[in-house]
Amino acid sequence: RSYDECSTYTHTCTEECLDTVGSFMCSCSSPGYTLDADGTSCIYDWCSENAGNSHCRETCVNLPAGFECACTNNFELAPDNRFCILPD
Repeated sequence: RSYDECSTYTHTCTEECLDTVGSFMCSCSSPGYTLDADGTSCIYDWCSENAGNSHCRETCVNLPAGFECACTNNFELAPDNRFCILPD
């Protein structure tokens, strides 16, 4: 028998809670919001809002008050804070 954290309000979700076997999952129901990296908080999805203007060329990371671009595979962010370049 599984304990339902959602119906007993013992979860840490800021919006929606989905009961799972032995645990729970959080989700966001407010338009324009996405689940933060902590898995419980909902933050505004700045990356999706700015996707149309191709602000970040590789990876976009949502922050509480905006977003930042990031790079992978040993690349680093260029001075324009949009493109990724190989380090010197």
